[in-house]
Amino acid sequence: MEIKEAITTLEANPPFIEWRSGNPHHYFSYAMKISDLNADEGWQIGFYSKESGKITSFRMSKDRIELMPEEEVFKEHDRHIEGIETESLKVDYGEAVSKAKDFIKKTYPHDSEQKTIAILQNIEKLGLVWNFTFVTHSFKTINIKVDASSGEIKDHKIDSIFSFRQE
Repeated sequence: MEIKEAITTLEANPPFIEWRSGNPHHYFSYAMKISDLNADEGWQIGFYSKESGKITSFRMSKDRIELMPEEEVFKEHDRHIEGIETESLKVDYGEAVSKAKDFIKKTYPHDSEQKTIAILQNIEKLGLVWNFTFVTHSFKTINIKVDASSGEIKDHKIDSIFSFRQE
């Protein structure tokens, strides 16, 4: 299911409608999908509240929509969580992940992906992007940001998983 279809499905869901009526100040701030070679976990869609500084997420699978507990947002103190206007979304998940995987084949030909973490988010300096993190078989992460309006690769980098270890 593409993200716009997932949002439409979510917005028509009675528990979401009830939640939304009590939380009109929350705005759509991210969508996330995690998949690997064997499974796709479905969408997680989040709504941010400036007033509380917290985010409420809904986890969607093929046959269920689950309201997750409200939680603190992981962000730097002075960063603002940008909202997402779905009208600006011109490149859907399928097209974006295909572009990112093609880029990996050309740029990092010796690193094949095992797990994909995709986040649709509005990043202050880059705008609306598909932020992909691919975990490879060789214990590396490849991060690729694809512009969600044009499909252009905005940024990319590769790191060893072991570089994240804190001393």
